[in-house]
Amino acid sequence: MRKIGVFLFFLSIISGTCYSQLEDSITICQSDLSLSKNNPELILPVIQNQGKHSSFLQIEAVEVKNQKLNPVVFKVFIDMMGKNPIEIGSYSFYPVDQPEKFYVDLKERFNKNEFQIRLQLQNLDALDNDVHLKFKKAVWLK
Repeated sequence: MRKIGVFLFFLSIISGTCYSQLEDSITICQSDLSLSKNNPELILPVIQNQGKHSSFLQIEAVEVKNQKLNPVVFKVFIDMMGKNPIEIGSYSFYPVDQPEKFYVDLKERFNKNEFQIRLQLQNLDALDNDVHLKFKKAVWLK
């Protein structure tokens, strides 16, 4: 029985997303890659491809729940470890209730292993509680 418990613990770590905050030396596991009014900020993990790839990063929303068709805007930031975040841009959905792919050009400005992607939902006062966005891990384009 103990082996099953240990296996389930490691399985939860593998299936979740973990990242470290260097300032606090804390590792955070985040299995739900979602934005909502109650969870307006998200650190989006980046899948590191082997070999050479372009400077474009693909951010994909795989599920959009927005029954009242509110305009939804989120900002993308680059978090350099230990420095102030850099705003890359604002993105929105059209139509406002359909999943979409977004492309961010980083122009080779950053060492790809030393930053995190932060998504931040905007205009929270104008959103209903039913707005929910679910994302996949970001991927470098080849």
